Amino acid sequence: MAAGRRVGAPDTKAQIVSAARSEFASKGYDGTSMRAVARAAGVDPALIHHYFQGKEGLFLAALEVPFDPRPELARVLIGPREEMGANLIGLVLWLWDDPERQELFLTLMRSSFTTAEGTQLIRDGLLRTVMSEVAARVPMDDPTRQLPLIATQTGGIILARYILRLEPIASMPAAELIAIYGPIVQGFLDGDRG
Repeated sequence: MAAGRRVGAPDTKAQIVSAARSEFASKGYDGTSMRAVARAAGVDPALIHHYFQGKEGLFLAALEVPFDPRPELARVLIGPREEMGANLIGLVLWLWDDPERQELFLTLMRSSFTTAEGTQLIRDGLLRTVMSEVAARVPMDDPTRQLPLIATQTGGIILARYILRLEPIASMPAAELIAIYGPIVQGFLDGDRG
């Protein structure tokens, strides 16, 4: 039997996730390389691409994000540009209004925001992963300015509706929230606000 890196075994995926979690926690999103994770897990770097389709997918798995939002983002961002603000708000509400996903998301947020490292990983990893998907699909004049403004609206809705349970936002029908916040997000996408 030849010596060298393992090419895959039943527990290989879990070992990669464990190594990635450690690397991301100690080095942050930017400081973590796929090669370093592969080295720590004792596997061929190609396995990371095979299992996770790149660094973003590996990061989502390491954080135990209960739902990969990228495919759904891609779906809502292929429609007419003038509907994208409403579609983004609708997607946030659809994801968070599901009771099972909501509990998992809340658990993730509680565990991530209790340390500086966790907050940094959410900001520099998860938010950037989601926002880069938006930037890749929606032409913008100044995405480094526009995307954080969009994040304030989506994050604010999450905070008010699901964490603080602030009324009337907590019990407002999704359609009403989309009608209120969709145009605001659309203004940020179009560069009309901010």
